[in-house]
Amino acid sequence: MSTNKEVKLTCIARGSRPPATITWWKGSQQISPSGVRVTTEGDTTTSSLLFTPSVEDNGKHVSCKAENLRIPDSEIQKGLSLEVHYPPIVSLRVVSDHEKVGISEYDDVIFECDIQAHPWVNSIDWYFNGRRLTNDPLLGVLISSQSMVLQNIQRSFRGRFICSATNNEDKGVSNEIFLKVKYSPVCQPAQKFVYGILKPESVQIQCHLDADPKEVKFFWRFNSSTKVTDQIIHSVESALKSIASHNIESDEGFGTLLCWGENEIGTQKDPCVFNIIPAEAPLPVENCTVFNRTEDMILVECLEGFNGGMDQTFIMEVYSEESTTLYAKVSSQVPIFLVNGLTQGTVFMLFIYAVNRKGRSSVIQLSTSTIRQAAKLTRERSGTFVFNPVLTVFVSTTVALISVIFILIVVVKIRKRAMLKAPQQRKSSRDNSHRSEAPCRNPWKMLMMVQILYQPKP
Repeated sequence: MSTNKEVKLTCIARGSRPPATITWWKGSQQISPSGVRVTTEGDTTTSSLLFTPSVEDNGKHVSCKAENLRIPDSEIQKGLSLEVHYPPIVSLRVVSDHEKVGISEYDDVIFECDIQAHPWVNSIDWYFNGRRLTNDPLLGVLISSQSMVLQNIQRSFRGRFICSATNNEDKGVSNEIFLKVKYSPVCQPAQKFVYGILKPESVQIQCHLDADPKEVKFFWRFNSSTKVTDQIIHSVESALKSIASHNIESDEGFGTLLCWGENEIGTQKDPCVFNIIPAEAPLPVENCTVFNRTEDMILVECLEGFNGGMDQTFIMEVYSEESTTLYAKVSSQVPIFLVNGLTQGTVFMLFIYAVNRKGRSSVIQLSTSTIRQAAKLTRERSGTFVFNPVLTVFVSTTVALISVIFILIVVVKIRKRAMLKAPQQRKSSRDNSHRSEAPCRNPWKMLMMVQILYQPKP
């Protein structure tokens, strides 16, 4: 029997007068009669028990006891042991020595997947952030049935872990454990690493780190071809952000600024490197494509080039190809341009470039057009039916084709009729020698006759 599925047990007692009384027992505890139905017929008593077994019922002894209440010690008992099938009950736990003080990068972490199931499971699976894990020693993932070891764990394994088990009844899923891996500071990837400077000028360099714990101490260093110094004026704006002030008065001010942090786990391994370079005009955009166009709209997308170390703006100018009239000028912080309100069916020249405080990039030129409204084949104007040239050609071709087919059919029929009449005509010519002309047997002459016959009048 299976859990959550109702079961009916029946107990029959015969030969007692008056009829026997039947009770149900689970181990030494009597089962409530609320789920029992009893019928009596003569000296026979039938009792039916409806119940839904639970996981705890597996292996327990269920019995029915029949007795004649008027006769002492008359009871008899019959029973059976329950074998209850149920889906796996799964729980996940971490058994590492580091669990109490926290797990850090390069620690080994051991997971145990505790399972209770009957029948026993036929598969056990492990998941990290919804993705199934497999045994992979190169990644430090060692799986052995109900245990999983993560060797030299990296912060990339910071996330949600679960295990699951499946038997013939169903699949069971464990509780979720969020593994919080502590790590020393690292650079955040989405930040500006190249600064183009116009001398003399002062620049504010922002350094963003990522760490756990977030209590980080910042360090800065300037390195150029002529000097190296750690005396950098900087401030800490938040737990993971520091801003350094750097003055450029001569070429010696160009170089690299290094930023790194330190927390209780350790010192940052690879510092953030910020390049301070002389400002340049931006490079041109690349791979510009007319992504979409309608009767009055054009959408263009490009890939941005190097910004010269400074913030840049992208500009697209739209000109009419015929009159060289400037229709629109669009600027954007990203190289995506949308122009509306254009004239339908018009060819336009697009000039695209980038600008910053240093100058302007070279221009990328594109040619495109808005879509012309679809022309109708025919239209009715003021009660007059106007033919379209395309329709005229189509009708003429169709009429000519039908005429040729008709001519070929007539030629075939005439030729067949001539072949059938030929023997009779030869016999008739012998009997009537005064007939000097025989019917025309040349198919080409016949075709010419038919063509003349069916030539349409002008």
